[in-house]
Amino acid sequence: MSDVEMDQEVRRLEQEKQVLEEQLTAKNSDIEKLGELNRNLEREKENLANETQNSVRALKIEDQKSAEKSISELKKEIETVRAQFFRLEAELRDTKGELNIEKEEHGNSRNEIERVGKMLTEAIAEKEQVENKMKSIQEEKDEIEGLLRAAKESSDLSVEQADAEEDIVGRGCCNETRRGFDLAFKTSGKESSSSVKEETKEASLKKVVEKVDLDNLAAIKPKMTGRVKICIVSTFEDFFMERDLVRKEVYAKLAAVCETRNIVLELVDLWEGVHKQNVSTLIHKSVGSLVDSRLTCLGSFHAGSLYFKEIEDSDIVVILLGERYGQDIGEEVGARESASRAWLQRHRAQSSSYGSTLHLAAMYAAFYCGTDNSLPSYFQPCRTLAYFRDPAFINGLPEGMMQHFEAENGRSASKLTALKEKLKGAGVVREEAYADPQVVCNLLLEDLRSIIHKSFAESFSRFDRAASVNESFMDTHAWIGQGGRGLPLPEEVNTMMERIRRYFVGDAAQPLVIIGEAGSGRTAMMHANVKALSKRFPPPDTTHIYHFTG
Repeated sequence: MSDVEMDQEVRRLEQEKQVLEEQLTAKNSDIEKLGELNRNLEREKENLANETQNSVRALKIEDQKSAEKSISELKKEIETVRAQFFRLEAELRDTKGELNIEKEEHGNSRNEIERVGKMLTEAIAEKEQVENKMKSIQEEKDEIEGLLRAAKESSDLSVEQADAEEDIVGRGCCNETRRGFDLAFKTSGKESSSSVKEETKEASLKKVVEKVDLDNLAAIKPKMTGRVKICIVSTFEDFFMERDLVRKEVYAKLAAVCETRNIVLELVDLWEGVHKQNVSTLIHKSVGSLVDSRLTCLGSFHAGSLYFKEIEDSDIVVILLGERYGQDIGEEVGARESASRAWLQRHRAQSSSYGSTLHLAAMYAAFYCGTDNSLPSYFQPCRTLAYFRDPAFINGLPEGMMQHFEAENGRSASKLTALKEKLKGAGVVREEAYADPQVVCNLLLEDLRSIIHKSFAESFSRFDRAASVNESFMDTHAWIGQGGRGLPLPEEVNTMMERIRRYFVGDAAQPLVIIGEAGSGRTAMMHANVKALSKRFPPPDTTHIYHFTG
């Protein structure tokens, strides 16, 4: 092949190559377009899938909201029906409660009539006792006058005998004999009269002592079934030995006696746990300046108020008196407290001052608690036992301790003496001069054991005791005047009681807790709610289960 042909062939091949490259370029362009188209299709497919998914989700959410709305409407309808049911039930219970209240008021009126009749009967019986006593005194008086007349007649007879002897023996001898006889008669007559008076006094004293023993050691009616409560009243520093022995010895032995009779023994000593350095704080400082909660209650007149409350709740009050009287409460404090205590007003009118906390507690226990008509009728009298320590006990103490046992001053000593005389006159004194703390603890143990033996002869089950103690505890913590014709409850109390009632009639699953300071009335409020709910939902339709722990 010639060169010309070869060049032509080369040019032809190059042209074909160029044509093929152009075709390849065109094909690559088509491939890129197809890829771009594929990517666009994928994006459209993905967008379509997202739109479909969003549509489905939106449809589901809308359907769920619609279902929840329907359920909510159904719940509201159910709550409305339930509220109507509870309202109708409450109205029915209220109607029953009103009927029960009217029935109870009718019963209370009948009980009041019976109580007044009983008081009248007791007054007549007391009048008869006083008349019998006056008759007995008159008989003793007549007997003494008879003895005096007999002594006078014997004296006249002796004078006549002396005159006869004068005529026989002679003036000088007879004068001497008469002087001797007169002297002997005067001595004999004096001794005879003194002997008669002593015998009469001893007989009367024996009768009084026997009567006091019989009354003070007789059986008591406990204020709370299955429980005997004893309150110790004394001054602070000078009776720490007696109080310590009472807690360690007397209480332990009496508790064992009570255990055999299945009864509870409570011993209250307000000074227990109070330290010596806090005594002046209790007497002089106000309530707000005290930190300890126990001391806060004892500040100002609160010690007296606590004593009154414990005495009202106690079955037996033991009064221990030595030589100390305590500090007077002051006229301002006494006047403020007597505004709500009628017996305290009468006590102040009969005395030169209100007196100390010891004086007021002793007077309240021995003379006023349960016998004062101005107090509520359920305040029953307490048995009062008084024990006086021998003043000579101080002589055996170290000099450093004597100042804590001696009388504060002459005025306090006079007031304490007057208080002792009043207690003696009331017949509550068991011992007038015990020698030492161990002696009085032995006496106290014997007296209290005798009272418990006479008062709790029969034993009963623990369940009956717990039930009766619970019921008695409720009755002793009732609000005065609640739910009847007495004083209305405060507005905030009524509001809280309504909230508690709604809790009970509702379907709340969580417990209800009432919080308050000590002495704020939580127990009384719960008692009021139990009584109110018992009237609104009376048995046997509703079962009430409650328990007070004290």
